[in-house]
Amino acid sequence: PSIHDGFAFPVSQLFFSWTMVMAGSVEARVDTREVVRGDTVLLTITVVGEKREKLPDIDAINGVMVDTVTRHSGSSFIQVHGQNKMEHTQTMTLEFKPLESMTIPAFQIEVDGKVETTSAIALKVVDATSGTKRKNPHFSLDMKLDKTKVYLGEPLVATVYFRQRTVLDIMKLKYEKPEFKAFFNRQLKG
Repeated sequence: PSIHDGFAFPVSQLFFSWTMVMAGSVEARVDTREVVRGDTVLLTITVVGEKREKLPDIDAINGVMVDTVTRHSGSSFIQVHGQNKMEHTQTMTLEFKPLESMTIPAFQIEVDGKVETTSAIALKVVDATSGTKRKNPHFSLDMKLDKTKVYLGEPLVATVYFRQRTVLDIMKLKYEKPEFKAFFNRQLKG
């Protein structure tokens, strides 16, 4: 037996568990579970298996039309217990604008002769708390304060949040800290 973090388990069980991970699988994930009304959500479905099976066409999610679909695929050789296998990975990214809170249903996809099911994903649609609607759907820049009322000389923390779509490759990104006129300021970690 092997010991890891105080637990003993047979080595053969380790190999069995690793082999199960390498079997055909499907996964669905979103770039955000809370979305501002009018913004888009990216749903990515990834299928990994030995056989190359086409991902289904999805035109709508819970009645909401899909705006864009991007597909990627790749292959690699893996070795499990001395056997060489070809593993295929397919990824489909769907972009859509939910109008209200919803649950993305579980999708069933056949992988290596077995039907695999993704998990359902709950989305919460919220109204923008302040400011105008974002003009660029690919980026957003927000600033939040740790409190709204302060006394003269009392510290106030302003946090700047920059968000970008995960499917974009940004070649150059430069941060210029805002000017806080009439404030003594310093940048904190991060």
